[in-house]
Amino acid sequence: MLDFILRMAEKTGKRLTIIYSKGECITRREIRVVEIGCDHIQAYCYLRNQMRTFKKTGILAAAFAKRKSA
Repeated sequence: MLDFILRMAEKTGKRLTIIYSKGECITRREIRVVEIGCDHIQAYCYLRNQMRTFKKTGILAAAFAKRKSA
């Protein structure tokens, strides 16, 4: 299921909200998927305002980001 969501996000350019675990730190991130590799993804991270590499095994949950109301 994760691979499907990642591919759809890459294809459509829509933002994803992910829950990401790195070591003992868990964060919520909004990202835009740029490239998908075998075990990682390259994405623009709106929390850090830069391109980041995320291990697929570190993504605990992923869903399309909800639009913010005006």
